[in-house]
Amino acid sequence: MNKFKNSNGQHLLLALFFETSVDTDRPSVLYSLKDYDNNDLPSLHRLYLECNDPTEYSFAKKYFDGWTHWKKLIACNWFKPYLEAMREELEIKMKAEALNNIRYKADENGKDGLAANKYILEKGYVDKDDKRGRPNKETIKREADKLFKDKEDILGDWQRLNG
Repeated sequence: MNKFKNSNGQHLLLALFFETSVDTDRPSVLYSLKDYDNNDLPSLHRLYLECNDPTEYSFAKKYFDGWTHWKKLIACNWFKPYLEAMREELEIKMKAEALNNIRYKADENGKDGLAANKYILEKGYVDKDDKRGRPNKETIKREADKLFKDKEDILGDWQRLNG
């Protein structure tokens, strides 16, 4: 029997985690959602960071019943806060490792060392807010909502003044 599926052949989701499993004896629990190992169960957060896989494919193959199972899990609203925290920390971890490699390279003489020093000096690792090009859909929607709200406020003021 597959440890990732229930008796009906459906992938387990809530039942995989100590904190969300509703079974009293918790036979299907494999992981903890905490940042640290809990109740002799490995932390999914820790395993995610150790896997060091921004594509999440290797992680899904290693710790779940493949990519399809992982896609089902990350589509769950209850899991999204945990996923966002894991992804954010992995991104920061990978940036830190890359910056350490650049620092190491900066100690070298020659073109590579000069480029690495320039990158560090100019803080090339800091995300820039002044993105050019067409705004994304989220930005357009946010601006449209703001304009609509402003229009409603002005219309309300005008109606109040003109009775």
